[in-house]
Parts: sequence; structure tokens; C-alpha cells
Amino acid sequence: MDIIKRNFFCLLRTGALNDFTTLEPMSPYKWRLVMGMAQQYQVEGAVLKGVKSHQYDRGIDFPNELFKLADFTQGEDQAEAWNLSNRWLNKRLRQIRMKEPCSSNPSMETIGLLNLLVKGTREMMKGASMVSHTVALGQYLRRQNDRINKEKLAAWVGKTHLQGMVQLQMRMLVEFLDFQAEELPLPLPMRKRDIKRIAQQLNQPITGKEGDLHFWQDNNGLVRNNTQALRRNLQRALRLLPYASLETLSYFSHRFILSLNELEE
Repeated sequence: MDIIKRNFFCLLRTGALNDFTTLEPMSPYKWRLVMGMAQQYQVEGAVLKGVKSHQYDRGIDFPNELFKLADFTQGEDQAEAWNLSNRWLNKRLRQIRMKEPCSSNPSMETIGLLNLLVKGTREMMKGASMVSHTVALGQYLRRQNDRINKEKLAAWVGKTHLQGMVQLQMRMLVEFLDFQAEELPLPLPMRKRDIKRIAQQLNQPITGKEGDLHFWQDNNGLVRNNTQALRRNLQRALRLLPYASLETLSYFSHRFILSLNELEE
């Protein structure tokens, strides 16, 4: 990780999680690149808070532009019930959400975390950047970690076959927000191949759109498609397949069928 990204994540940790770390001196040009990353990944509020917390650090000279960042960070709605593409798995997910409030010892904080993890899975499928989601996930765990029922969460993740996708999201917290193993709600096996996939996902620009896989008919009646978008979707599907095979196949099959349905009869 280069110095620009190291300082970017240091500011994120300070602003979003109140973890104070040492910044490395950079030129005004590189600090402006940090500003651009904050805007691109929609974490301006967290980075601005970090800048204000470090503005008097010795050897750190922020350009004035950094103090003009919008005081806003794109967050996640923990209450929103995001769905899975696989009907069988989504049925299980709905049952979990319906039964938990009526159980003898309900844990709605664990349901909120499950919703966030499902949202993160969907975002990875779309190819969106995971920076703002990782920040929101880290904030949620710092606030609610003592109330998370780890046994229930492990059982729910197993029922929905999302163990691999959850481990990827946990690994993002460790690698980029410096979370410790004891802060994670589930054990995290170390797999070197995860790091490359995480770096690819975090470095994605905010262009992941579910509608970018598009087929159409030309004037001669021939079916055409956006070959670059198709290639990106296939590459992403192959990267994620080892982590959630059922959901990955269902999601991309669904996207493919929807795109074909757009063709004029």
C-alpha cells in the first residue's frame, strides 16, 4: 500500500472509529489526491473529521482544500432488509428475519449486522467500491459488538451460505481499518488469496451499476451487447465464485436473463 492510501485509511480510522494513528508527511499534491479519494468513495465526512483531528500534528501541513470537504459520509441503513438473489437462500433469510423478533431471546442488533453483511455481499456482486460499506460495518461493530450474538450470527451465515463473503468483509476490516481478531464476530481463517480480491474490490471506482450488462438488437436483427461490461461481469463472477457459489451463480444468471428480456420482440 502506497503512502497516499496509508494516510487515507489513517484518516478514515481516526474520523470514523476514533483510532488515532500517526500520519506520514506528504506534499500538498498528494493530500489533494487523498481528498479526491474521499469524494470518490463517499467518505468525506469521516476524512474531514480525521483531518481536523490531525491538523496540529507536527510535520503535517494540510492544504486548505481538505477543510472544505463535505461533512457527510455515505453510510448504510442497517434496518433495511436487503435480499439475496438465490430464492432458496433468500427464503431462509426471510425466515430468520421473521422468527428472530418472536424468539425468547431476540437479538435485533445481530439482525442489523446480518443485514449489513447481506448488503455488502450485494455490493460486491455489483462491483461497487467497498470503502464506505467497510467504514459503516466497522462503526456498527464498534457500537454494537457487545450485543452481537456470535452463535446466532454463525448459524445464520451458515444457513445462507455466505461464510466466504462474510470472511471477505471481515478481512477488509482487518487489513484497512486495523481491526483485531477479538473484535470480529466470527473467526477469520487466513487465506493469502483473499488479500488480492479485497484490494481489487476496494479499488473499484463507484461505477458498479446493475444495469451495465445490456443486450440489444441492431437494424439487421442481430443481438449485440456491451462486450466490456460482459467481460467485467464474468471476471467478477469468477473471482467471487469460491466465496458464495450459489449466490454468485444466481445473481449473475438473474442479471443475464433480465438483460436478455430487454430485447425487443
